[in-house]
Amino acid sequence: MGFYVDQTGPHGYLRPYDGHFITIDVPGATDTRGRGINDLGIIAGQYTDASGATHAFVDILGVFSTIDVPGAAATFGRGINQLGDVAGNFIDGATGHTRGFVATAH
Repeated sequence: MGFYVDQTGPHGYLRPYDGHFITIDVPGATDTRGRGINDLGIIAGQYTDASGATHAFVDILGVFSTIDVPGAAATFGRGINQLGDVAGNFIDGATGHTRGFVATAH
């Protein structure tokens, strides 16, 4: 789990135990970075959209959901636990300070 950079930009990837390579790109993103995976194979990370905004994401079997902290200038997904809770940080749009968050799955 991680990301690589090629001529088109950063892409997330997963390399399962069988050794094959899976690229993970949020649809429409210019930059996707996988940051964590749990035992169920749910992936968390961050992506940048075409307008340059950064969002956290969760990927459940190829279905992507965006996580944006209200009022944030940017939201970064950093990890995921076994319950599907995503931890990360965000840049407060009002103050510019970096703060942490946990987005619960339920």
